[in-house]
Amino acid sequence: MAGPERASVEELSATAALSLRSGLVALLEDVVKGGASVGFLPPLDGEEAGAYWDGVAATLKGGSRRLWIACAADGGIVGTVQLDLPGQANGRHRAEVIKLMVLSGARRQGLGRLLMEAAEAEAHRLARKLELHYTPKHGSWLNMAEIEFSVLSRQCLKRRIADREILQHEVTAWVTARNSRGATIDWRFTTQDARIKLKRLYPCI
Repeated sequence: MAGPERASVEELSATAALSLRSGLVALLEDVVKGGASVGFLPPLDGEEAGAYWDGVAATLKGGSRRLWIACAADGGIVGTVQLDLPGQANGRHRAEVIKLMVLSGARRQGLGRLLMEAAEAEAHRLARKLELHYTPKHGSWLNMAEIEFSVLSRQCLKRRIADREILQHEVTAWVTARNSRGATIDWRFTTQDARIKLKRLYPCI
C-alpha cells in the first residue's frame, strides 16, 4: 500500500467527487467496518454511503466545504479529509476539519498527516484562524484520537512545563517513542455493546 512518498493529495470539485463516488463509498465502508467514529454504525450499506457522498458533493458545489483525497500509486483512494467553512457571521473566522479517514490497510504511513497539511494550508489561505475538531455528542470517550490524547496527558504532561519549546520537544519525543513501539489501542467496545450501553442516548442504533 502506498506510503506518503508514493501517495498524492488533491482537492476535489463537486463534479470530480461524483465521478469518484464508488471509490469514496468503498473508503467510507472500510473505515466504518473498522470501527472508526465517523457518524455511522456497521454494517454500512452502499446506498447509505453513496447518499452521504452525494450530500458532500452538493455542499462542495455550494462552496461551504472543501474535500481532499489521498491516492495510491495505482490511483485508488486511500484517504480523505474535509474542511467545513461556516457561513454564519460569527463563524467566518474559523474552519472545521471533519471526516479525516484513511483506508485500514494504509494507516500508520503518514497519509493522515498529508491530508491534514492540505486542509490546514487552505484554512490559513482563507484566513480561517481557528480549526475545531468535533467528536460525537455523548461519545467523545469513544473516539480513538481522544484516547491517544489521554495517554499523552498521563505519560507526558502530568507536570508543569516551563515554555513552549520544551513542550514541543517533550511531545515530539513521546510521539517518536510511542510510534517506534508500534503502540495500538485495544478496542473492545463493540457495536452490540453500544446498542446495550448507549440505548438511552442513541435509541435508534
